[in-house]
Amino acid sequence: MCGIAGMVASSNVARKLFSSIAALEYRGYDSCGMAVQANGHIDVRKNVGTVEKVNQNERLTDMKGLAGIAHTRWATHGGVTRENAHPHMDTEGRVAVVHNGIISNYRQIRDRLRASGVVFVSETDSEVIAHLIGQYLDRFGEDVEAAFVSALGEMEGTFSLAVLSTKASGYIYCAKRESPLIIGLGDDANYIGSDFNAFIEFTRQAVIMDDGEYAIVSRQGYVVKELLSQDVVNKAVTEIEWEVEMSRHGGYPHYMLKEIYDQPATIQAALNIPREGLEPLARMIHESRQCFLGGVGTTYYIAAMGQYFFSKFAGSYLSAISTDEFPLLAEAGPEDCLIAISQSGETYDTLTAVRHAKAGGARTGAIVNVMGSSLVRAVDVPILQGSGPEICVISTKAAMSQVAVLLLTALELGKIAGRIGEADVLRYRDEVSSLSVVLSDTLNERSGFLHTAASQHQNMKNWLYLGRGVYYPVALEC
Repeated sequence: MCGIAGMVASSNVARKLFSSIAALEYRGYDSCGMAVQANGHIDVRKNVGTVEKVNQNERLTDMKGLAGIAHTRWATHGGVTRENAHPHMDTEGRVAVVHNGIISNYRQIRDRLRASGVVFVSETDSEVIAHLIGQYLDRFGEDVEAAFVSALGEMEGTFSLAVLSTKASGYIYCAKRESPLIIGLGDDANYIGSDFNAFIEFTRQAVIMDDGEYAIVSRQGYVVKELLSQDVVNKAVTEIEWEVEMSRHGGYPHYMLKEIYDQPATIQAALNIPREGLEPLARMIHESRQCFLGGVGTTYYIAAMGQYFFSKFAGSYLSAISTDEFPLLAEAGPEDCLIAISQSGETYDTLTAVRHAKAGGARTGAIVNVMGSSLVRAVDVPILQGSGPEICVISTKAAMSQVAVLLLTALELGKIAGRIGEADVLRYRDEVSSLSVVLSDTLNERSGFLHTAASQHQNMKNWLYLGRGVYYPVALEC
């Protein structure tokens, strides 16, 4: 996973662009870099290290220009080196590229380009994009869009990417295929980013791109087109509901601690989901022959916890399955359903599992945190958990919220199935509400003890976590 950002503005973009990529650092912190366009030239600065460290060494915020793209990297192809950091450029310095994803046929493209005399300076799959666009610019001259589209047509795999070219001053060319990309619309600038955090500080107006689309973004506006036909696509504008302060760690030393202390509020946010909003998901489970609860990593353990809730309150067995294994192990047909769990709504394995289920005719639902995400748009019945942005890589508040939503859905299913009554549902919902109070008191009253215990045990090399029943998945997550 990597983070990409970009903007075109009426004034210098460097400081805003740096702020954008800093907000995406949780998506990758091996290395980072920025490309800024001015006076027919593209200035690229990048290096290994955190965003702040690279800024100190490369003076990213001192760059000058009205259009820029940026990237923070979690290494996949090639080691953590300056050469492998993004942005990448073509040999002639006409094209700069930032990329998130995997170009599966990059070796074939690289070998062909090398045979034509192109010299590569990195080990990455992403560098081939810059050289490939550059090669097509040799053919199409000033027509950057034609070169961009032609290059995309050759690439296989997944990508969200953004391109600057000296042949098109003041424009960002970007595209999406199975990797998130969003356009932000501002008064004096327009933006792109891997998620809302890239530009929520500057605007709440967003356009969410779909797979197989590309866009051309300028200071004056944007146009989105289908990659295959190049037909213009009319896109709805989404209003981002998150508050800017929710994306900052406030007075806490880091995001993880802040998000741990956010958990009482996220439990209440789950309780604020209208019961009639949970009922369609519960009814879909009730009407299915078999139902799968799917997630990967932390969300798989959340799914495993959910099994116990549905069994206890509704007498229903739902099979928890890791979504990376779902296409290999699960047979889901028209009488079945899959409930997918994802904080971002962009988890690749989970989206793949949903597509697999839908291909078999199964109905699909989701518990997801990010509005407008790919998962929300892919399933039949999405539930937005409303936890607010989760920045830390380790899931805390989103995971707690997902547990609460599963429990509340199990209560609704229990009532539909006749296993519990309305009075039982209300009583258990009151207990969930009291949990947020207990958790808040525990965090506030025991913070000193927790800090001392952590300090005393920080050098422990081996830990053994035990859990039984619903606590077994908790032990696995630990």
